Amino acid sequence: MENNSNNEIRNVEFSAFSNTKLPLYYIDSDLVFITDIEKLPELSTMKLKFNVFGGCLEGKIELDVNDKHYVVLPGQVFVCPSNQIISNLMISPDLKFQFMCLTDRIIQQLLSTNVDIWNRAVYVRAEKVWSPVPGHNPDTAQRMMSLLHDIIEEKGNPFREEMVRSLLQMILLGFCAMQKVIEEKEGDQPLTLYRSPQGKVIFSKFCELIHDEEIKHQPVYYYAEKLCISAKYLSFVCKEITGKSANEFIQQAVVDEITYYLRNTSLSVKEIAGRLGFSNISFFGKYVKSRLGVSPNEFRKQLAEK
Repeated sequence: MENNSNNEIRNVEFSAFSNTKLPLYYIDSDLVFITDIEKLPELSTMKLKFNVFGGCLEGKIELDVNDKHYVVLPGQVFVCPSNQIISNLMISPDLKFQFMCLTDRIIQQLLSTNVDIWNRAVYVRAEKVWSPVPGHNPDTAQRMMSLLHDIIEEKGNPFREEMVRSLLQMILLGFCAMQKVIEEKEGDQPLTLYRSPQGKVIFSKFCELIHDEEIKHQPVYYYAEKLCISAKYLSFVCKEITGKSANEFIQQAVVDEITYYLRNTSLSVKEIAGRLGFSNISFFGKYVKSRLGVSPNEFRKQLAEK
């Protein structure tokens, strides 16, 4: 794996696409649709401030998300929530990959009462690459993407934006339908027991808060106060919906950032600790060892030896 010595992670928002000249390119306040990833500027290490949802038609694409390596093959879907760190992008010469960049807002709007299914898939399972399940034809999603392509090209269509969003809703609901099949097949009872609409909304907003927070190393009550609820109730909601505590979600997000900084930057351990909200370097060292099994410096040494 290539080591990136840059000390800064570039934040990329929708504005990054404003000057990109692509064969097919659509952008509004909540959606960017791109069909030719090869025409994008060189992808260096960056933190994306939007969700990515895309499908591989031909070839393959490889990339690291929060320092974990993924390979996306034909017929597979790549789903990545906002505020994830992307690096080491590699694409095959024959790649055909269509993808959309979506705000949290449009996902909430289009999925409405089903957004909890999206949250369980994206935040609880936290998988990035999905393969079609039996009974779901991958060509259906491909046909919808092709239709979306055609509608976007109709620049004189007075209802273009409305039609784009309607098709996008169908694509997202198709993904959620696949998730329901997976949950039922695997018997994930903890993910389906809690039916309170309020609880689902709270969990969704909690996931967004964690991913939007620059310094994620915060106690549960910090996030609970932002949601105007008690820490106890937030923990109860998370446990009922996912089987995991609120603190587990927070700690996983913190560990992902620690791993990235130790592996991909030349910042000192003290600098990383300060950047991630640890005021005491001794506590940071103990925190890292308890979760990664070794001290920060030992972790870097192991990486260098590899």
